[in-house]
Amino acid sequence: MPYRWTAPLAALLLATAVSPRVGYGQRREPDKPKPPAISLGQNLPNPVASDARIPFSIGDAPTCANAPRAHRVSLRIYNLLSQVVAVPVVQSGPQGPAGNLPMENVTLTCGSYVAYWDGRYLATGAPVAPGIYLYRLDVDGVSRVMKLVVAR
Repeated sequence: MPYRWTAPLAALLLATAVSPRVGYGQRREPDKPKPPAISLGQNLPNPVASDARIPFSIGDAPTCANAPRAHRVSLRIYNLLSQVVAVPVVQSGPQGPAGNLPMENVTLTCGSYVAYWDGRYLATGAPVAPGIYLYRLDVDGVSRVMKLVVAR
């Protein structure tokens, strides 16, 4: 009976001796910039009949700790085959109307925005077919995806 705990104790000591240690003598990697906090809201109206507005925010919108920092932003609408259907435009932002910029690699600062989509295909200008679509917001390499339903 006195040797009952010998094997588990030996295994525990061996595991701690072999495991990598963190601390002394190891290099610390430089801190990478923290990705921005982004949120992507549900489109309005839902389901879409003709056009839609998509709310989103970049950074911690109420305080905007790093307000002057510029972010590279894209918003695209895809069909279920992962084909780009449309690129909405920025309708409004923190400083008011945004001038209808297409949301393809635009530079935006911290704040809350609304994108507008007219419900038409990018290539032909014809109204999109009823169905399920996805919209994807990319901000400095960080993505958010939401579902959009078109019902005519």
